[in-house]
Amino acid sequence: MDFYGSTKWLSCANSDLPTEQTLLQAFVSDGQPTPIVQQPITPTQATALEALPLPAQLATSDVAALVTRWNNTVADYNAGYFTTAQLPAGYDTNFIDLSQLSSDEAAAQTASQTDAANGYVGVGSGIAGAEENLQAYLQNPQQDSAGICATVEMQLNQTVELTRTNFQATLNLSDSAQNVPLSGITVNLVITNTAGQNETSLFVVSTPTLSTFSGGDISGDGSLQPGTTGSAQWTIIPERAAALTSNTQYYVGGTITYSQNGTQISIPIYPTGITVVPDPYLQFHY
Repeated sequence: MDFYGSTKWLSCANSDLPTEQTLLQAFVSDGQPTPIVQQPITPTQATALEALPLPAQLATSDVAALVTRWNNTVADYNAGYFTTAQLPAGYDTNFIDLSQLSSDEAAAQTASQTDAANGYVGVGSGIAGAEENLQAYLQNPQQDSAGICATVEMQLNQTVELTRTNFQATLNLSDSAQNVPLSGITVNLVITNTAGQNETSLFVVSTPTLSTFSGGDISGDGSLQPGTTGSAQWTIIPERAAALTSNTQYYVGGTITYSQNGTQISIPIYPTGITVVPDPYLQFHY
């Protein structure tokens, strides 16, 4: 219920389950086109979703409400707000509260295990599969769905100089002691604006300085041994166009991909906010 914001989505008749599953799969495709990317659903995509066949208990207004709830969630998470308690005064509380979602998921797993022990298989298993990637990402954006535990931490420090603002981005990737080595490590930094659009071209990003990683780089050849933490540090310098006249907010995130025990895994670097200030420069008037 907390995922959808309405109990209507949970009261589908058996005969309508395939219709609802198709709708949710389309929603997943728009809201999370890859297992590591979450993005707002555009008005064009929303119109297309509303035009799909709907199960009897749903109207186009219910689809529109779910789109609004999802887009609010993406915006709030990108701003660093994951629970209702974290929202500033006046913010719309119609979003997916991460703490409540985790609680609901635990209850659902208990119910599912009970049903299985009694010999029942849930009729909504297809719908659950359509939701799985979205819910897994929301509950823990830094853990892959297979449960293989490698953790990511991003830290950003700002240095203000006379003519330019620099950002030092430090990324730590930890491989749990019980894991096998990570290999083929690739880190791709992406800088986005508040609308989620890629604005990396407005920044100069240095070659990273590495610690503990083996292989000489993290563009496909990096590796990390179990029980260790690899560190990479970049200097990020905004171009003048990144903030021409006023302070401008951006987010530094991206993805890490690696191979572990023969399995290719991707982990998102959850976006961290930075504020770029305009450069002071002389303007000559003739």
